[in-house]
Amino acid sequence: MLITKWEIGKYHDGWSDGFHRIVLHVREVQANFHFARATVERLDSGEQIGGVQKSGATPEQALHSLAATLDDYVASFPRPPAEWGRLELRSLLVDYRKISYELTSILVKLQKLRENGHLSESNLHDLYWKSRNLSVKNISTLTHRLAAISEQDRIDLMTSPDDVYRNLTNPWNLDDYDTRASLFEFIVSPL
Repeated sequence: MLITKWEIGKYHDGWSDGFHRIVLHVREVQANFHFARATVERLDSGEQIGGVQKSGATPEQALHSLAATLDDYVASFPRPPAEWGRLELRSLLVDYRKISYELTSILVKLQKLRENGHLSESNLHDLYWKSRNLSVKNISTLTHRLAAISEQDRIDLMTSPDDVYRNLTNPWNLDDYDTRASLFEFIVSPL
């Protein structure tokens, strides 16, 4: 069960500080066990850049547990965020993540079908062509977009913000670093 429009002190679903937006969800995992999650998104690109999840026996207890850490967590994000106002750079990162996620989803589906003994030749062919078409269409577009930006923008795109390098154990930071490193492969002339 997904419940939205919860409030935690000053925070509510859709709360914004001008740079970030909070998305709050509370869901019942099983009887007497709920998760409250606050996801942080950038306003300029809409990308998810962080999140905190806590649990409790009731929705209110899960939210109370989340409230204990939310102020400090939200305050930890830089204002303005890295590359604020450089939407093409951010959208290249976001779009690459979407492509990568879709390809990974196809692989996961194949693995589940194989594990369950339901991987037919038809499934295999359908999912192969889906992944191939997704790759050809999107990789070509991505390569052209990367070629169209300035050399300085390509350098900036390949360089994570300083706080990412200071804490590569943070999964959001590691994702930023990995995405930028992966995008490098699509630059035609990386001089």
